[in-house]
Amino acid sequence: MEFYHLSTLAQSKAGCNSRLHIQHILDATYPGVDEAGDNCFSEYERREREGGMFFSVHALMSHFSQPGTLDELLSCDCDDCSDARNSDNDSLPITDHSNDLRTKPLFLALMVYLGKLHYIYFWTKWRLSWKSQPCRPNCPDHHQPQLPEFPNNKKLKVLLPQSLDFLMFRNVYDRALEMFSPVVLQIPASQICPYSVYHELERFPYLEEESDITQGSFGTMKKLEIMRDYLHPTMRTRMESYSKNDKLLFALKSVKIIPDAPLMNMERDVLSMVSRIKKPASDNIITLMACYKWKDSMHFLFPFVEVDLSDLLRNEKNRCPHDLREKLRENETLLDHWLWKEMEGVSRALSAFHDQMQNPFKDVKGKVIALHFDLKPANILVSVATTGTKLKITDFGQSIIQIIDNDKDPSLPHNTGAPRYAPPECRPTSQHLTQGSEDELRVSLNYDVWSLGCIMIEVLIHLLGESLKDFDTELQGRFFKQPDDSNEPDGLKQCVEDRLKLFEQAFEHDSTETEYMKDIVSLLRNMLGHDKKNRAYSSTVIQKLEEARTKFEALRDRRDALDVAVEKNGFQDWKGFRQLGWDNGTSIVSFSEM
Repeated sequence: MEFYHLSTLAQSKAGCNSRLHIQHILDATYPGVDEAGDNCFSEYERREREGGMFFSVHALMSHFSQPGTLDELLSCDCDDCSDARNSDNDSLPITDHSNDLRTKPLFLALMVYLGKLHYIYFWTKWRLSWKSQPCRPNCPDHHQPQLPEFPNNKKLKVLLPQSLDFLMFRNVYDRALEMFSPVVLQIPASQICPYSVYHELERFPYLEEESDITQGSFGTMKKLEIMRDYLHPTMRTRMESYSKNDKLLFALKSVKIIPDAPLMNMERDVLSMVSRIKKPASDNIITLMACYKWKDSMHFLFPFVEVDLSDLLRNEKNRCPHDLREKLRENETLLDHWLWKEMEGVSRALSAFHDQMQNPFKDVKGKVIALHFDLKPANILVSVATTGTKLKITDFGQSIIQIIDNDKDPSLPHNTGAPRYAPPECRPTSQHLTQGSEDELRVSLNYDVWSLGCIMIEVLIHLLGESLKDFDTELQGRFFKQPDDSNEPDGLKQCVEDRLKLFEQAFEHDSTETEYMKDIVSLLRNMLGHDKKNRAYSSTVIQKLEEARTKFEALRDRRDALDVAVEKNGFQDWKGFRQLGWDNGTSIVSFSEM
């Protein structure tokens, strides 16, 4: 009805001059509504009902700051405007406020939208306080857009003595203020994303690119753009590692709040903690741009990344650029390929997530532990920006985080994820099925390490030019053997064993790379240990990856591995040792004798 009302007023030439400018209000309404469409009215009402409508301050200022527009509005001779200008009420002294009003074009636009242009004279005479509004740096006429506070009840009742009229106008005015001043999200100086709660009347300056790009029990995901009028510089800076383009796209995840659901706030808590992780580990984790409660949902805003690791490896949706899918070239070492380097980065990020996050609560003692529970290629994004290509762990919807005593066994209650990449303990054992042992419901922090090992195998298959399609056909589900009537599953499937052997033999022409691959295969076997008690933890993974790289570089350069390690890391890991002499090739010569 509001869209119809405004459209009708815009077509009327009689009455207040403000009617001549209502169409400009409609043109500045976002997200835009196609007036020629068959469902334009219902679409407008839907967006208005969902709180999605807002105005472009830049567009309104561009029109309402023009001299011709100001002249037409401020010289209106309709009865309401004339009476307001010439009121002889003692509380409203007659004063020429036109010069002052010319510096407040956004205020004029607000009153045109409300159909109360003549109120501008009362608002000005009452000398209300004004609040600056955000706008682009090149705002028209160099005026900082401003809107006034709402007048007190005593003053407003001079104009609206009837209670119903007063309440209706107050309600509409409050709604309009939110449409004229949407929420401006920004990154705080601490770089830690805060959790905010917004009133249901507040608006968000989102331009929807695509609705429901994914949907499931976890909620909905929308691809959108933040209107440039309201894109804070800190948001643009934070997005530099995600986009090469001037147009920045975001992904908004919305989850309905379910009362009395203990895990409902888990994702919020996890993401809040993750936002505190420092570099370099944070480079390989998706950046949380905003986290807030609005209406009946929790909302998480992230950079939008089109391609994930699953696209890169299989490209089933044909959306991964060809250059990202390049395999290992002839004479290129595995350690020099960007994708393998990024997998090392993902390992560091996972280790930081598991047990290196800082406890933010001063009054709660203990250490923070966490598990992702759904680590898979589709949950590792491939971000391409001017700063380089990065892999980013994302989707912490299944994650669980806890603070435990420092001397307590670090384990967490099990949560479900993608079956293909889940370890053997994700399946209930026969003992658990028959006895219902609660111990079996808890898992260790090396749960995700199994998933990471599976992903690394797929990455190596891709980089070495082998067929992932053939591997998928042979695998048919999980990486470990399925149980039969007599035995619990124990060990890796044959197709997985075959690939591990293939990796060891992939560089027979190069003894240095062969040695490196043997170290990697040994690590993968440790990561895919069937018994979780003997499986590697993420801290061990990054340690072994670094040792293997250091050993490779030493062999390649024909240097001692210890020399390479010291050159990289200094002596911070060699506490208590002192350099006592020099190895001349045959013996150690003391520095004191030199």
